[in-house]
Amino acid sequence: MSLETGDLDLLYEKNVRRFLGGNRKVNKGIADTLENYPERFGLFNNGITIVVEDFHGGVEDRYELMEPYVVNGCQTTRTIWECLETKLASGGTGTVPAESIEWRKKCDQGIVVVKVVKVGDSGKELLNDTTKFTNSQNAVTGKDFIALVDGFTVQRKSGKILLNRQIIRDGHVFCFTM
Repeated sequence: MSLETGDLDLLYEKNVRRFLGGNRKVNKGIADTLENYPERFGLFNNGITIVVEDFHGGVEDRYELMEPYVVNGCQTTRTIWECLETKLASGGTGTVPAESIEWRKKCDQGIVVVKVVKVGDSGKELLNDTTKFTNSQNAVTGKDFIALVDGFTVQRKSGKILLNRQIIRDGHVFCFTM
């Protein structure tokens, strides 16, 4: 959040897109992880990439970031923000429920993977390339997760790959015997 204006969106000025909202499938998954498995967040989430002009190490493992821009991880950071704001702002009774205490303990065990890229004051090309390449990947569809289905095996034999299994999923038949 900008200290001068209070505008959270200034962090995303160099991002390829803005926050898509909490009702999107991926953002619901991020929120579900935060809600139910916060201690595993760093395992389940790809993390955040921030480009900065410069940074300085401070005390207690804190860093001061100069001219920071989140170039990958807008959905992650905004979903974290919304989840924590909701969780931590709720209450008002003066007592903290036991489940909230347990959730906070799990959160203390979790991490968010953050990559900070120092581009310098004339690093426009590195900033652009970092933004471009951290936001580029091949689309993953449901059928790509076939390898996670019980009974699906891949064997290597004499330099050949043998796939063994017939799987029917979502109306599609996957027959593998090669």
